[in-house]
Amino acid sequence: MSSLYKLIFVTAVTAMCLTTNARADLIININTATEEFSFSGSDSGTPEHVAGAVSNMRWEFGTNLGGISSGVTVTPGIDYSGLDVVSHAASVASSDGSYLTLNLTFTANAPWPFTLGSIDFSGNGSTFSYAGWDTDNKNLISSLNNSDILTPTRGTDVSPVSVNVIPEPTTFGLLLAAASSLFIARRRQAV
Repeated sequence: MSSLYKLIFVTAVTAMCLTTNARADLIININTATEEFSFSGSDSGTPEHVAGAVSNMRWEFGTNLGGISSGVTVTPGIDYSGLDVVSHAASVASSDGSYLTLNLTFTANAPWPFTLGSIDFSGNGSTFSYAGWDTDNKNLISSLNNSDILTPTRGTDVSPVSVNVIPEPTTFGLLLAAASSLFIARRRQAV
């Protein structure tokens, strides 16, 4: 019977790993229980020149209809390295409960025309709350699932940002079913 327990455990852990790491690069980890999110993983790309010494990368989910906007500065959650970068800023915002965006803005220390080369960036696990967002925008970020992505709309050679929901309902259900099966099997063995 113990080999059955091992098989169920290995299957559950493998399912969690496949669900979480099906796509790599930059990942937004959303904890719906605590209404917080963080970033993990890494990527690189070249930001698009916006104006003056400022360049930007952007990822989007949904359609921007305008309306009520909620957001948070996430600069401490994204680390970067790149030549000629003086500073960076990062933010996540939602608008009208239908649009979510991640922005990375870099200020160049390069001479005119202020072009930046490739920049490496990564999430460091710092958490940020969306609990204070208005209801529609909070519902949007809470409704994302592991198959959703934020598509790059500004910058070059950048991958989509993957979504990792914690606890992801399918995996959580699988673990609950496995635990129930183990309990029932153990109970029957004891009788």
